Parts: sequence; structure tokens; C-alpha cells
Amino acid sequence: MSKLKPRAERWTVLLKLVEREQRLDVLNRYAVDEYVEATGADFDVMPYGANKCPLMGRDLSAMARSPARLLERHRTGIEGMAGMGFPRWVWSYRLTIKGKSTLARAVAEEAKP
Repeated sequence: MSKLKPRAERWTVLLKLVEREQRLDVLNRYAVDEYVEATGADFDVMPYGANKCPLMGRDLSAMARSPARLLERHRTGIEGMAGMGFPRWVWSYRLTIKGKSTLARAVAEEAKP
């Protein structure tokens, strides 16, 4: 089992995912898998849909609530799927201007030799 990455590294992974996806939530199967693989976060395997990764949801929420306001969040309803084990709605996250500049700095730092 891989070791859990520090918060700053996990947040950088999420900033990159949000930038690529434009809008991100915890039901995005491929993004959850990529986050788990990159960060070493624990997850529960689900028979269908995205695996559950509570740390990803906590990190996204913390990024939206942090004084830096790296992400903004909005409720996204999930019509017709609540009876199949899905929630009625989830938070959906987008990059803020501060989030974009933080991501640009992180990418520039990674590119340094």
C-alpha cells in the first residue's frame, strides 16, 4: 500500500484534475481513481459508479473553504438516480482565479530542474 501524500501534494493533484475536467465532483469515476493512485488515499470499492474516497471530498471541501479560496463549489442535482444508491445532489467544484494562479505556480515549481 502506498503512503499518503502530504496535503499540499494532494491539493496540487486536485487543482490539476479540476482544471482538466472544468468541473469536478466525487462521482467522477476516473478522477477519483486518478486521485487515489496519485495520493495513496484510502478508498472503498463500489460495485458501480465511482469508488468512495472520503479524503477526496474532504480535500475539495477544505480547498473551497480555505482563506485562499482555491475552488468554488455549487450543488449539482442528480435526477433519477437517488433510488440506485446515489445521493440526490453533490458538490461540484471549479477553479477560482486564485486557484488558477496557485496551479500555475505549482506546475512551474515542478518544471524546475
